[in-house]
Amino acid sequence: MAILNTDNTIGLSMRIAGMSLLVLIAWPMCIFGLHILRRHWNNVYFVKRQRTITLVITAQSSLSLFVFVPMLTIPCIIDGSYKKASDVPTSRMIIQAGLYTAKLVAVSNTLLVFTRIWLYYFNVRSSRELANEQWTVLLNSLCHGVGWFTAENQRRYASQGRLLPLVYLLSACIVALYAVLLELAPIAANPTMISYWCLVIIASVIVWRKYPAFHDELGIRREIKIFAIIWLGVSLAGFVLSTTSDQHINTSVSDQQADVLWAGILFVLLVSLTATVYMHTVHVYACFIKKQTRSQRNLNKVILEASLSDKLENVNVKSWKPIIAKMDGYELFVHHLIKEFSLENLLFLTEFAQFKAMLIQLYPTKMVELKEELPWSLQLPPKLKMSRIVCEFHKSVDSASSEDSHAETSHEHLLHLDAFVKACSALYAKYIDSYNASLEINISSMKRSSLAQLYGSNAAMVGDGDAATSGHKEEMFKTSLLRFQSAALDIEALMNDSFTRFKGTEAAKEYW
Repeated sequence: MAILNTDNTIGLSMRIAGMSLLVLIAWPMCIFGLHILRRHWNNVYFVKRQRTITLVITAQSSLSLFVFVPMLTIPCIIDGSYKKASDVPTSRMIIQAGLYTAKLVAVSNTLLVFTRIWLYYFNVRSSRELANEQWTVLLNSLCHGVGWFTAENQRRYASQGRLLPLVYLLSACIVALYAVLLELAPIAANPTMISYWCLVIIASVIVWRKYPAFHDELGIRREIKIFAIIWLGVSLAGFVLSTTSDQHINTSVSDQQADVLWAGILFVLLVSLTATVYMHTVHVYACFIKKQTRSQRNLNKVILEASLSDKLENVNVKSWKPIIAKMDGYELFVHHLIKEFSLENLLFLTEFAQFKAMLIQLYPTKMVELKEELPWSLQLPPKLKMSRIVCEFHKSVDSASSEDSHAETSHEHLLHLDAFVKACSALYAKYIDSYNASLEINISSMKRSSLAQLYGSNAAMVGDGDAATSGHKEEMFKTSLLRFQSAALDIEALMNDSFTRFKGTEAAKEYW
């Protein structure tokens, strides 16, 4: 094996140019994209773009650009041409390993894009169900039996934790089948891959056409459409070029022609993977900055108009809390959150605020003692329906109180611990549980785990009937509220981001 064989100057130049593009453009793009994901992991722009799938796509595309593309290029540089490298056992083995791995990445990325389309379809359908002003049903339901397809089937058909293993299993089976057919029946290998591409395209078109007309504030639909077209186009081009290359390995094609064909394969692979990283990270971040700038510009315009108008002189644009204190403002903000697929944030804060208000009403002495440690509060519209969870908690307390004849002061904090635990468990199951929550909110894994320790499937909570000390029960009461408050503060930060965008909308301007 010759080191840097220069028999084919044109081929060598093309391969070096490809590696230069890889080092100068693709690698920095990957590093910057992964940095953006890490830094903005909890930003709603990434959360609502199925951030786990986004991370997987970005990570495996970056791995391909750092490892597998060089595996396809370096042996050809060393041996002087693609055909010569194919004749060297070691080089051929490296190239084939890189090719099959690249095919696995291409197939899995394609299925992941389709998965994003499917999950976005769920989000859009859910938003359509909520936009008809029936979202209040969610406050009076645990999201079971409400007759909504998305609410009742979210965890069954739209769980990232369930879909990701299926994607990789199916991808591995497709690539393994292709590899076996390529060795045993080469004639059937290419039709098999063509059938796969046709099925993916047909399925994507069917799901896409079923989208109802919906304008999401985050621009996800347009982004997926552009990326799906780019990815399917370059993937099909790469498939055609690699198929042609496989057919010409043992033919009399010249080294220069083979190099041109191989350079085309690597260029398509390089473009597709770099575009993947860009569209899933840098493009999203750029859109976020652009949207923020536009919202701030619109907000400045609103503030200017407010300063010149008697009608708008009392506008308060510093926080979303005063707005949702009135029913019309609450409903207006709800419809904005629906467009951002973030209604669960406001619903969680609403139910927790109602629950805390009920605790203050029923256990005033205990809540006064905890006032400094539990300062979070939220004023809600008086006309807003009471949460079903809070209503059932109140009924349980009333029922237990009517059966007990002791003085309130001796039982105020401990008498209804079972009802308290039941209500907290219902809030956890509805909003926190990462496996079963139908309206899962985005909080840190540490805070989610801390609540799971108390109310998860493996938690061992102490109830009224258990032999627990009074101090232990009071500690559970306090710990539970502190951990829910911590989750509420996380969600409040996300709501502040949503409110920043809301302030720049025409609906907000008309409301003020």
